[in-house]
Amino acid sequence: METDKTLGSWDEVVSCAGVGCVVANALMFDFEIDEGAELDGVTFSSCDILDVRGRRATLEGCEFLGCAMQDVDLGSVCLVDAKFERCSMSGVGFRGAKLNGATFVDCDLSNADLREANLFGSSFEGCRLVGAQFVGARTAGWSINGSSVQLANLRGVDFSGQKFVGVKFSEADLAGCRFVKSVFEDCEMNHACLDRATFQDADLRGCRIGGIPLRNVGVIRGATINSAQAAGLLADEGINVL
Repeated sequence: METDKTLGSWDEVVSCAGVGCVVANALMFDFEIDEGAELDGVTFSSCDILDVRGRRATLEGCEFLGCAMQDVDLGSVCLVDAKFERCSMSGVGFRGAKLNGATFVDCDLSNADLREANLFGSSFEGCRLVGAQFVGARTAGWSINGSSVQLANLRGVDFSGQKFVGVKFSEADLAGCRFVKSVFEDCEMNHACLDRATFQDADLRGCRIGGIPLRNVGVIRGATINSAQAAGLLADEGINVL
């Protein structure tokens, strides 16, 4: 285990880390991860990672526990089966990153760039994804639960067949998304952009869906809602239901 280190270059990180190694309470700042570099199975615990950039490196199976990341760009980095837990990662760059099977638990990913990332089989539990960008991400088999994606750009993402519990989609851009046969429990989708979205055979009874103008209510055609939700949609248009 290496602790309380200040690491100002990728070579310094490599020198104190190996498979199964734990790097704790380190400050890593202002360097680029060498293209093609490999550092697998390392645990970074309670580290501050500042102004670090990487391209086409491999950090497969690494764990980041209680880390704070600022001005970090890991676009195109391979992070297959990586684990992120209790991390502050606002604005982190994951564009084009390979995050297959990665898990994010209790992380702040507000305004993160996940465009074109491979998220196959990844999971987000209890995360803050407000304003995050997902356009072009490959999302087969992924899951989001107990998380907020308010104001996020999820245009065109396929959520078909997924079950959502405690997810806040309010004011998110969900244009062109597919929610075919999806099930919602204790969720919110108030004032979300639903242009060209598909909800065929979806169960929306556990989702708050206020703010859909009647002229656009056809977007949820084929979905199941309850009478209270139907009355709420009419009430939003000033129509009283007795």
